[in-house]
Amino acid sequence: MSLQEVRRLFEEPVLTAMTMTTPVVPVYVDNQIFPDSGAAKEHAVVRVDFGLTTEESLAENFEHLRGVVTVEIYTPKGQGPGRAQELATLAAKALNGINDCGPHPPTGAYGHVRGMEGPSFFPLSDTPHYLARLSCSFRATYN
Repeated sequence: MSLQEVRRLFEEPVLTAMTMTTPVVPVYVDNQIFPDSGAAKEHAVVRVDFGLTTEESLAENFEHLRGVVTVEIYTPKGQGPGRAQELATLAAKALNGINDCGPHPPTGAYGHVRGMEGPSFFPLSDTPHYLARLSCSFRATYN
């Protein structure tokens, strides 16, 4: 089992998608320090939370990883929803692209996302940001 490789499977596509924007949107992952999170600068956060990780059997349990991927996108408040929608669309396409059928990659992690919720939009009251949030469940294996 490699939780790190499975995490990377779902983080990398979002990281890559956000580098294709102008300007490039910095992406942070779990337990990473935001250099200036209070500023009205665009940024995104990707969180991977694991749920059930095994299936019972009569002998030993089988690895069967499941969880939730959440992407939060922060854009400046007071400029309309357009930019947040644009970035949320890129993140959704990136996550849905994981479902392309193909051989197991060299990392050994393989998975797919399931039903996506959002994006939902919120003007935050305690920061100068407008938040777009989307999430989806996932299933993964590691060989």
